[in-house]
Amino acid sequence: MACEMNDLELQAEIKELSESLQFMSEDGYDKSLRKKMSSQAYQ
Repeated sequence: MACEMNDLELQAEIKELSESLQFMSEDGYDKSLRKKMSSQAYQ
């Protein structure tokens, strides 16, 4: 849907969420990543 609407902000959000999901699935999910994701959600 974001591609159809050519919404660059929404596309960037989707990309960030996909990357976060990948990190959460791996062993690299730790305190610093949790803090980064929390900060991004606040913004």
